[in-house]
Amino acid sequence: MVKRLLKKILPPNEGVFFAYFEESTKICRQATDILFEVIHDGLTENRMILAHDLKRQSNDLTKEIFVHLNAAFVTPIDREDIQLINLLLNKITRKIVRATLIFKTHKLAECPGALKQQSDMMLKATDELNLIVNKFRNFKNVEEITQSNERMDGIETQGDEVLYHAMSDLFSGKYDPLSVIKLGDIYNNIEGALDLCFNVSDTIVNIVLKHT
Repeated sequence: MVKRLLKKILPPNEGVFFAYFEESTKICRQATDILFEVIHDGLTENRMILAHDLKRQSNDLTKEIFVHLNAAFVTPIDREDIQLINLLLNKITRKIVRATLIFKTHKLAECPGALKQQSDMMLKATDELNLIVNKFRNFKNVEEITQSNERMDGIETQGDEVLYHAMSDLFSGKYDPLSVIKLGDIYNNIEGALDLCFNVSDTIVNIVLKHT
């Protein structure tokens, strides 16, 4: 009985919430790998299965974090911040998986260069996301975390530029209306995922600054 009570009162051992965040971020990166492969080499049955599985893993992990959070009396950072990061990381994976699975219904004849550029941006963003989340455990890494956030801001800005040129090309008149809808859907989902990566990064910086 005493052990159970202490388990609820004491902060989670070994930074369990940080471990959850790190695992969730790995899932984001794996989903991005699949998206990159689909954009460059096409959607296969195996890639579709893997994308669905990563979405399931992300959803399960999100629920697990909430269960652990509800059971914890004391948390290493504010509960609201844990909830926010948890939901944002799940949204990143869901956006990426949606952009991947869209290819099944949209059946694009070929992927424009802008899509390939976007997939490159997503790889950079999820790499940086993994870096900043892994440094999040140690609040003393303020300078390194801030620098990572600045790099993420640069990636997000590059992503905005890619989207601007992509949309300009999309409405240039050389695409039929159906292709405009299909490509616009994919562009916006990937851009949404990029924005969410920066949101997580920015949130982490704010939390670190609040606790130092």
